[in-house]
Amino acid sequence: HKMIAVLALLQYALLLFVAIPNSEASSSPSSPPILLRIRKVDGSVQRVSIPHDAQDTTALSDVLASALEDGSADPADKLRNPIKCQIGSNCNVDTSQTVGSLGLRHGSLVSIIPPPRPASSSTKETNDKAVTSRTQRYTAFDPYPELSKTSSYAAAARRQRALSRLPNKHGTSYSEISKLQSNMHSVEPQSDGPIKRIYMCHVSAERFKDGCSSAQPSSSSNNKKQQRLQNRCAVLFGTIHKERVNQSAKVVRTSLSTPLYEAEMCQVVKVHAVWEPPHQHPSTESGSYDATTLWGSDDGKNKKGRKEYQRAIEMADMLGLQPIGWIYSYSQDRLGESLSTTTTNEDALPVWGEDVCTGAIGQIQNMERMGRHDGCNFITLALDARSGATEAFQLSDVTVQMVAEGVLPFASFEANKKLGERIVMTSDPIVIDGKETQELDSVLCLVNTAMLSHVGRYGGKGKSNSLKRGGKGLTAKSKKNILKKLELTGAGGDDGSLLQELCDFNLLIALDRLLGKSDINELCKLVSRYTRGQKKGTAVQKQLKLVLKSILEG
Repeated sequence: HKMIAVLALLQYALLLFVAIPNSEASSSPSSPPILLRIRKVDGSVQRVSIPHDAQDTTALSDVLASALEDGSADPADKLRNPIKCQIGSNCNVDTSQTVGSLGLRHGSLVSIIPPPRPASSSTKETNDKAVTSRTQRYTAFDPYPELSKTSSYAAAARRQRALSRLPNKHGTSYSEISKLQSNMHSVEPQSDGPIKRIYMCHVSAERFKDGCSSAQPSSSSNNKKQQRLQNRCAVLFGTIHKERVNQSAKVVRTSLSTPLYEAEMCQVVKVHAVWEPPHQHPSTESGSYDATTLWGSDDGKNKKGRKEYQRAIEMADMLGLQPIGWIYSYSQDRLGESLSTTTTNEDALPVWGEDVCTGAIGQIQNMERMGRHDGCNFITLALDARSGATEAFQLSDVTVQMVAEGVLPFASFEANKKLGERIVMTSDPIVIDGKETQELDSVLCLVNTAMLSHVGRYGGKGKSNSLKRGGKGLTAKSKKNILKKLELTGAGGDDGSLLQELCDFNLLIALDRLLGKSDINELCKLVSRYTRGQKKGTAVQKQLKLVLKSILEG
């Protein structure tokens, strides 16, 4: 037993000897220094070695200064512009602390934050305008959802550039380039639109053309008055119909079969009224029309114009009409004609970029209010104020969608009138013939449409306008004619002559400002019934005649 106890004691002593550390070995300089990775502003990474015994005495600011090689810089400058860095997700690091107190280990990454770059006021305003023009949509409504883009090209490009700067990224793959190009609109010529042909009221067209010219005294000695052109714009109200495509073919009906050409139907529109918004102020410098009151902008700046437009639509609904397009006049030499020759340039175009955006805004509002199927039936008429020549167009689907997304700069024509000419600069790149560009020719936005003439139901009588210039009220001649018809009906005559005199959309708009709501609604019902052919039995009540007579004589 004594021998066993001695052996156990020796074994315990041996274990204690092994467990006692060697002071000389622990004090030997065998601990390696730590390496810190410093990421500079340009993205490069520099390794800085710090001795193991200097971790508690070396400030992080000194390490960053040595990495930037500005240790000889003025200390006062360091105080004015201290170096900021990021460690992990912490961006507010106190660089005056030591490496050990910050808990930095071997291989820790310290990223230097670049100082804020002072930008001039002009540069900041330019950048703000550029961002606004690229991200501003006209409306959140997509007229053609199948052509809409989930993201704008500018936003997709910024996102792609941010992803390419990641450490594990080495360039851009073909799939990423293809995905980026999918955010660009592809513009191609469109051959057909939803409308095959348009029937324009020639009475309203002649009256609109005459309203674009005003007589002014001449400065010459012959005292003749000169015609001064003043371009205007107006909304077209009408109806949509279906008819045979080939109208010239003779209709053959048998009891056995129906000819094929009778089955081929197309969609047409008929213009019955032309309404000019009041308070138009055409530009005297550029000669362009004033479209600020055309569609009743709801930006809060033109509340009166918005109210006039909404009331015109309500009047059209009571008469069985709807907005089907717009007409504008131009006096510039858009057709390539010169004063010395009679030749016409084949590349001339009466529709420019500003006209495309104005018509697209009207169609977008029409589709949002009436639905995509009915609202897309929209026509643009371009009238030469000098000769009266008029052409009809429809806008391509992709053009309307680009205006809705803000790719076509609908709000930049006032700042730069050159953008309103035939070549339009888009805010985002587009694809034309497989090539990326930002220059869009207006001819690619148009669809040629056939135009025929007819007499509208609410076009009025003759060339004389029932409203004063500017649409501020009825002319004296119009009041006199209505009072004359009222006297004839009061003497036992037929009300047909009075109703025929009232078949004028602009005249009804003027009476709407004078009559009560119930009276104008009753009057519109009678006029609508009369224009649809129900002439017999349509009579104006005596009370309504008295009201009309009192307001016209007042």
